[in-house]
Formats: sequence, C-alpha cells, structure tokens
Amino acid sequence: MADKYFTHKGVQFPSVCYSPEALSYVENEFQVRDDDIFNITYLKSGTNWILEILCLIRCDGDPGWVRSVLNLKRAPWVENHLGLQDALKYPPPRLLCSHLPIQLFPKSLQRSKAKVRGGRGGAVDFEGGGFRRWLFLPWSLFVSERTQRE
Repeated sequence: MADKYFTHKGVQFPSVCYSPEALSYVENEFQVRDDDIFNITYLKSGTNWILEILCLIRCDGDPGWVRSVLNLKRAPWVENHLGLQDALKYPPPRLLCSHLPIQLFPKSLQRSKAKVRGGRGGAVDFEGGGFRRWLFLPWSLFVSERTQRE
C-alpha cells in the first residue's frame, strides 16, 4: 500500500491528490499570467467565502456562474493534479486557489503583475474556526501555534 503522505521540501502533502512532480512543476515551470488572480489562504481561514466574492466580482455580480459551476472548476487549486490540469486550460483572467507556502509558490509570480489575496489577512479571520482563545496573542505566537505540526 502506498504511503498516505509524502514530504516535499520539508512540507507534508497527502499522496491521494498531490505529487512531487506536480509540485515541482508548479514551482519551477507554471507560468503566472499578469491577469491571474490568486486566492492564497491558510486552512480554515475563509477560502471559500473569499472565492465566492472573487467569482461574483469576475462575473459583474451575476450569481448564475457561481450557482452553476463547482468551486474547483471556477478557481482550480494549482498544487494538486486535477487543479493544475484545469488551471493550464483556464481562460484569462484565471481565478486560482492555493494553500502552498510561499517557498513552494510559482517562481514566475515574482515577474508578473498577478493579483494575490494573501494569507496574512485570512489568518486573522479565525473567529469561525473556533480560535477565539488566540484573540489576544501576539501575531508571532498566533502564527506559530496555527502552523505547528503535531
């Protein structure tokens, strides 16, 4: 039986939908376009909520597209097999999602004018995730507790 997880550059990924080859491709070869829009978030930090808003903005507030097309098709996840395939075929402007840490993100992002909804803003949206006790912690402690591995 294959391993359930693998480690890529110090980060664990589930084997079921990620591969070292796809992650390497995203980091080194995936071409970020100037009109790309990335929704980069921490886990459980409002990813789908922001995605709904971005999709409504993209279609001028018409909810038809949002109601008729699955999230994964409207904004594919660049780091997994199926999402990467969809992202490569997606017409501009592309809405793309990711939970990748910055060190694994496409290198081509640095040379583009792509728009990024970053994770730090999402990390403070922790109320819905039951993280109320961290309300008064300093930012560095909050992030370290949120990103610790068990």
